[in-house]
Amino acid sequence: MGNNLLDWQKSNETFLTAALAWLRLRLEQLAEGETAISHLPSPPPVPVAAGRGLLSFTSSAVAETEETAVSEPRYLTPLETAAARMEAAAAVNPPPALMLLGNHLGLSPFERDTLLLCTAMELDTRIPALCARAQGDPQRP
Repeated sequence: MGNNLLDWQKSNETFLTAALAWLRLRLEQLAEGETAISHLPSPPPVPVAAGRGLLSFTSSAVAETEETAVSEPRYLTPLETAAARMEAAAAVNPPPALMLLGNHLGLSPFERDTLLLCTAMELDTRIPALCARAQGDPQRP
């Protein structure tokens, strides 16, 4: 039993570390003025009919460019990497304390993240300053 408790405490600490790293990156992103809207995917390309009239040369060049763009690997942003680490750390059994509490109280992901933010203010001394910067007032803790 004692070993199980130690394992859970370690996995809980791993989750909390990953969650705080994700939160710091998200607050830094907000403080820099980036919003989730700027990360929306671009609309799909409009298909171009190749081989017609005067535009046949340009159309085939556009089609080739689109094909190459699709095959290039996409790298995760630091925020996406942190989110993936947090999700992986949350997938342990038994779940971390924040997930257990969220499940027990029926919290939505937004409410769980709000609880994380409130807790983070006490656990990480960098969070209050990041919150102030994200709100556009670096003088306010």
